[in-house]
Amino acid sequence: MALFIIRFCLFVPKFTYHLRSTPLWKFNDICLKLDDIIMKTFSSVLNCNMNERAWTQASLPIRHGGLGIRKISSVALPAFLSSVHKTQNFTSNVLSKIFEEPMITFMDEAKDAWLQAGPNLKFPVHLNLQKLWDEPLCILVRNQLLDSAHDIAERARLLAVAERESGFWLQAYPSGNLGTLLDNLTLSICTCLRLGVKTVERHRCHCGADVDVFGHHGLSCQRSAGRLSRHASINDVIRRAFVTVNVPACLEPNGLARDDGKRPDGMTLIPWKGGRMLVWDATCVDTLAPSHLQASSSGAGAAATAAEGTERRKWKYYLHNKVLSNECNPDETEATKFE
Repeated sequence: MALFIIRFCLFVPKFTYHLRSTPLWKFNDICLKLDDIIMKTFSSVLNCNMNERAWTQASLPIRHGGLGIRKISSVALPAFLSSVHKTQNFTSNVLSKIFEEPMITFMDEAKDAWLQAGPNLKFPVHLNLQKLWDEPLCILVRNQLLDSAHDIAERARLLAVAERESGFWLQAYPSGNLGTLLDNLTLSICTCLRLGVKTVERHRCHCGADVDVFGHHGLSCQRSAGRLSRHASINDVIRRAFVTVNVPACLEPNGLARDDGKRPDGMTLIPWKGGRMLVWDATCVDTLAPSHLQASSSGAGAAATAAEGTERRKWKYYLHNKVLSNECNPDETEATKFE
């Protein structure tokens, strides 16, 4: 709840008027002092030790892999530029009665400062929109973090958290009635994993592997109890989604076991399309697992794509063998979906 208040009520939202109406961007020492207060408050709320790289990432918008807790020093210049262009015509009409060529103070200087913030920057099409002034600067910071990544694990993490779906949990309203209010420990761990800061102490897992301070091993350990709970949660979400649209479904249905004893994760109880049931199978993969790091560091979603291909081939092979052994009707397999 405190994280939600910081994002939408305190600091940058509270200073919006001053950021847009004063040249606060010129006073970097004041901005840095305010940023330091935000970082200390943020670290205290999440109970984590924030380093400079993690704080830089956290200050990015959620769509770029951050937490949406913006720095005063990052927002001050885009806010001022969008404001002066938004009010330029009005102020010119007012001041033209007094001055022949009225000019808003610091406007040209602010434009020069924005152009010098990075290479190949061009003025936005709509000069009165703050997001268009802010977006290129955010992209520059994100690219700098990627280019300066210490190893392929950090690069894979930065690519993954910048994906649109990875930030949905941060955009949910924290409501206990809706089930979207995370407890303090869960929120702290999720944030630490997203920002790449210390999550646990170094120790040896009961599987024999060494666990570093980032705690990534637990996400892919074969003996981790969390794998089962995450898998069950995913399937429960899918089942409840079907029930919401009045399509009853069950988990691990009986009578659909394969020769090796494995069953699909769920099935609708009434026809989904063409008079046939829909069957699904879900799997949990870890982007930062050692076996996926090389691919994940090259492109976001590589681990999930590989796992999806494996699941499709598994069920396609099984259905093909069933058809050859005349154990099922080939027409029934054509309309079966596996996601």
